[in-house]
Amino acid sequence: MSEESTAQGWPPQSVSDTGWANVFAEFQNALESSTSPAQIGELEFFSDEDERHIRNEVERMLYEPKLPNAGDRERDCLYLLRGSDGKVTRLVRLVNTRGEESEGKEVGNAVVLPPEMYASAEIFREWCSSQGNFDFGVGEGAGNLELQKLHADISNDAAYRVVRLIQCSGWYELRKNENAKTSL
Repeated sequence: MSEESTAQGWPPQSVSDTGWANVFAEFQNALESSTSPAQIGELEFFSDEDERHIRNEVERMLYEPKLPNAGDRERDCLYLLRGSDGKVTRLVRLVNTRGEESEGKEVGNAVVLPPEMYASAEIFREWCSSQGNFDFGVGEGAGNLELQKLHADISNDAAYRVVRLIQCSGWYELRKNENAKTSL
């Protein structure tokens, strides 16, 4: 603590009841004269598109999971992969209660969750089991209601994380540009 702040009496050694009342009154006055969070949008600091993006991100960050951990300690939906046929698969990472992680071929040992494996609780439990020592909803139930809660949680996790798959086959050998000064 600096000598200057101590010389000015900060922090105070004791505050009288009147002093606390003054502090409270000043604090209350500052709160009442400030802009409420609901009114910040009216100040037009940001464009409508930026405001919408900020609002969506705040809602996503404040989201309370409907189904904590889905029976596993952790499950992350890294992103949605939209194929050329328009069908969406999910890239997920699983970690069970013992700390074992999925060993998929994708980034971060993630595995692809095809949409048909996500259609019913029974099929999803079978898919989880096929990925390793992973359970769906153990101890908290594992029916369709829990799967619907998991859908809501994963939809929140994957918001604005859509990757479009561009399929191509083969490659073309680079041709030497005769007009270029350097050769390939």
